[in-house]
Amino acid sequence: MSNNFFFPRILFVVESLLLVFSATIAFGATQLPDAEGKALVDIAKTLGKTNWNFSADPCGGDYGWANPKPVKGFEDAVTCNCYLPNSTFCHVTSIVLKSQSLPGKLPPELNRLPHLQEIDLTRNYLYGTIPREWASLPLFPGWKPSHWLHPYGSCNIITLKSFVIDFNSFSGVLPPKLGDLPNIEKMFLTSNNFTGELPETFAKLITLTDFRISDNSFLGRYLILFRIGQILRDL
Repeated sequence: MSNNFFFPRILFVVESLLLVFSATIAFGATQLPDAEGKALVDIAKTLGKTNWNFSADPCGGDYGWANPKPVKGFEDAVTCNCYLPNSTFCHVTSIVLKSQSLPGKLPPELNRLPHLQEIDLTRNYLYGTIPREWASLPLFPGWKPSHWLHPYGSCNIITLKSFVIDFNSFSGVLPPKLGDLPNIEKMFLTSNNFTGELPETFAKLITLTDFRISDNSFLGRYLILFRIGQILRDL
């Protein structure tokens, strides 16, 4: 083998390795675990979200993953936290997709994002009930099995402060465990197809300051329950 052939080939191999190494360093600081990346693929399919670019870094803030200058009410972003304790990866912590004309359902695959803290799907065309798979959805750091969502789709997310799913076509009865949110401040359920009575457990939501449920088919005594809650909060 001649030197004229050997050395260019060695140089090519070295340059290729350096390129891969440098790309790994550049991307490593914002790299998602493979499991979360695959979950986002399935979430996009279930929601009908078509502009996420899976050849780009979901935590990079562009290429369909985040609009840097969104119009108010049309926010469209996936947000990651790359500084969680005891982790060398970035993790998806927020999915906000407002007024994106999404035609799908609530994704069961959200339970595969173990650090998710915020979901805002306001003003879309989403329908159906809360998936049973959300019974294993951990929505805060330090999640333990005792913090799982209720098997029937209710939730016990102790750090949740804002729950906004208004102006969609969600349906069904609100689960009683939805009243076990000790830090909730805002809950918007307006303009869906929810039915039944508001759970009596909602009277315990004494931290709730902004609650909107109009344009549904609720029955019963929900106003009385919230008057009681307001009185308790003011004592």
